[in-house]
Amino acid sequence: MWQLQNRVTALVSVVLVTGIFIPPMAVHGQQDELRWQLPPERWLDEMPREVDRRPTLPEYLAEMSWKTLPEEVLLIAGSATAWRWNEEQWFSDFRAVNRGFGGSRIDDTTHFIDQIILPYQPSTILFYAGDNDLWARKPVDVTIRHFKEFTEKIRAALPETQIVFVSIRPSISRWEIWQAMQEANRGIIAIIDADPNLHYADIVPVMLGADGRPRRELLIADDLHLTPLGYREWGGVVKPIIYAAEERYRRLKGCDRWGCGALR
Repeated sequence: MWQLQNRVTALVSVVLVTGIFIPPMAVHGQQDELRWQLPPERWLDEMPREVDRRPTLPEYLAEMSWKTLPEEVLLIAGSATAWRWNEEQWFSDFRAVNRGFGGSRIDDTTHFIDQIILPYQPSTILFYAGDNDLWARKPVDVTIRHFKEFTEKIRAALPETQIVFVSIRPSISRWEIWQAMQEANRGIIAIIDADPNLHYADIVPVMLGADGRPRRELLIADDLHLTPLGYREWGGVVKPIIYAAEERYRRLKGCDRWGCGALR
């Protein structure tokens, strides 16, 4: 944030010293361009969770410092949609752990891979992110590159681990960037198609109604995050892909159906 403040201060200084007027929209545009460049360490300063909220990143790290961690789990990661995806309710047939954190972007999760993902040695990672990246005006090509960097970091440490990426979803509140989301999804599909350990869960068809717009009943009052019905619809798409990913993991590891992996 201090980098952003310094940039804005510099713009104001130019006005004072040179007398050149910079329209307010130019400063606002500069702020938008820098929003996605904020340091990932900002998540370490999150406040403790409020009542009925899911844990924050600092709480994950505190718990992991003393708790014996299960391995070869289904690990849910990514932004608020992943964070709200209650593993006990929706993934009771797997040994699942949720390490999503609300508001995060793809590169935020990549930054904390060593702390919140690798210790679990996941058999499959269920990953939803990219929505916040594009909303912060991160360029599409950078968003795609950040996804590639995430997969490469996982692959370097855990070559057999499967990654299921849930497509960036359309929503009412962010409909204005739907075109950018579609472009990012296409670029991510190209990366996934080149690696048999990557899988794409396309939830776009269930999110859109007959009119081609997001289905209101799948979104809560903020017109962005999912209702229980939304998660149920997503589960119908995602779960068969997770089962296929788990089967591939077992083949690569030489395990039988119950020998390893996230199935209970």
